[in-house]
Amino acid sequence: MQYGRISSVTASNSPMWTVVVRESSQIRIDHLTISNPASSRNTDGIDLVSSDHVTMSTLDIATGDDNIAIKSGLTQPGRAASDISITQSRFGEGHGLSIGSELANGAHHIRISDVSFQNTLSGLRIKSGRDRGGDIGWISAKHVTMDHVRVPLSISDYYAGQPGGTQQTVSMTDPVAPVTSTTPHIHDVTITDLTATNAETAGVVLGLPEAPIEGLTLRHVRLSARKGLQLSHVSGSASRSTLTVQTPPVLQCGSGVHIDGSDLRCPDERSVHE
Repeated sequence: MQYGRISSVTASNSPMWTVVVRESSQIRIDHLTISNPASSRNTDGIDLVSSDHVTMSTLDIATGDDNIAIKSGLTQPGRAASDISITQSRFGEGHGLSIGSELANGAHHIRISDVSFQNTLSGLRIKSGRDRGGDIGWISAKHVTMDHVRVPLSISDYYAGQPGGTQQTVSMTDPVAPVTSTTPHIHDVTITDLTATNAETAGVVLGLPEAPIEGLTLRHVRLSARKGLQLSHVSGSASRSTLTVQTPPVLQCGSGVHIDGSDLRCPDERSVHE
């Protein structure tokens, strides 16, 4: 089988998205260095749009927007983003490794391993919204380290276009909305062996009341942050995971939170002080 390949390239000071792979299949990207100013807007490092069977490794990306963004469009019908692997890479300044926000045709079977983040706004990020969602699942990340990442773990169905932000908190009282063809359904996300230090907020996991996040699994996740983890409308499990925060509570649990296991449990649907 022949692959299209981008290899041993250095790109800098891009005026907008730097490397774009759109509606493509069987692509390899390796030994790629991207350096854009941290203050530059919309200068994503790599954008994968409606592409499948893409392998990326040995990347070094610092930029002013998403280090990597995986998307599948704002309109239907179209192609999903699928069968994507990202390994042995480093991410400097930027908005992190993002799946979304334009996911109308879905994103699935995405594998991330052996990556590090330094000084990014977000770390691992899945971002969608009621007007841009699809089937988003079977996503795994393992062997991940982060330092001085503002929000190491961000999974939200409330993306509204603001860079780096979370847009919602667990204190919100959001009514159930009708399920439509663009309602996001995030499921089967597994994160194993993630260590983050010097974070601002440990993370946010915010599902919709009409489409909760299902099947979130956290194993050996260690987060050290100033503020704790926000959860709303999510079910899953946590094991051998710890949160160390400067400002309690460790967990802020909104409605519809069901996390099994001995770690990171919400005994009720109120804020938990541990």
